[in-house]
Amino acid sequence: MKIDVVITWVDGNDPVLNAKRAEYAGNGDVLKRDEIGGATRFANVGEIYWCVRSINKFIPWVNKIYIVTDGQNPEVESRIPVEIVDHRTIFRGYERYLPLFNSSAIATMLWRIPGLEEHFIYFNDDIILCRPLLPTDFFVEEKVAVLYGKPAVTWWTQLRYRIKPFIMHEDKINPCQEMLNTVYMMGGSYFFPRVFHAPRSFFKSVYGEYYETHPEALDRNLSCRFRNERQFRPDVVCFMLMLKRGMLKYRNPKGELLEYNPGGGMKRLVRKMRMITGKGKCKFVNMNSLDKVTPEMFEYIKGIMKKILA
Repeated sequence: MKIDVVITWVDGNDPVLNAKRAEYAGNGDVLKRDEIGGATRFANVGEIYWCVRSINKFIPWVNKIYIVTDGQNPEVESRIPVEIVDHRTIFRGYERYLPLFNSSAIATMLWRIPGLEEHFIYFNDDIILCRPLLPTDFFVEEKVAVLYGKPAVTWWTQLRYRIKPFIMHEDKINPCQEMLNTVYMMGGSYFFPRVFHAPRSFFKSVYGEYYETHPEALDRNLSCRFRNERQFRPDVVCFMLMLKRGMLKYRNPKGELLEYNPGGGMKRLVRKMRMITGKGKCKFVNMNSLDKVTPEMFEYIKGIMKKILA
């Protein structure tokens, strides 16, 4: 089977994009909130180049890489064919919703990429592979995909994320809330698939199926120009459908996924990076908000990336 890769990417250093973002943000606090429209959500420090290079090195069997952007081009180097897909292409017929600055809204339309294979893997641009992988790490069978995640109890998760913003002073807009919104939108369930920040495997035919009979769901996400607490996760929609049909297999990424968020200083960073440079089994690295690390820490990270991607 042929397997494609889809990456969503934005260059937050682009003055044209930033002017457009400011225009549509209005006079509210959208641009001040990192969870919604703050600069860190759009920052570009070169992660896309590490991402594409890691795909070329560690899964060279991929058929094609699609990079979804808003009038931009990262001009990456790749032996695997790369195609830049503009938002206007996947939003054909839905141009009234553009421009969008909302990753969940944009991801809702990935199944509309022209020429996309039935089997595809979705990467955020800050996900980097760090060891050789096989197609069976993403699709155990032609009709069964791997989900790096685990079943979560709906009521407990709902209770936790109602309380957490008040205790931790966190924003109500977070990935778990979006996952819960998805569960309730689709009729509720005792369990739901909790998705970790690793590559996600899909079937194109299933990914877009729900919206054919639920156009109001499509409007719900696409009408959110910036992240909004009422939106849902399109990947979880697909995963729930796949679970019902026996097309999904959970795999706990413990020890295989390194999620790095700035904070804790150099000692913490070095300790985290040992998951990659040591003798562990780490497969995936999520380097989140690198625009917030110190110059010294960023140089250290660059050195690690150079080493594993050489």
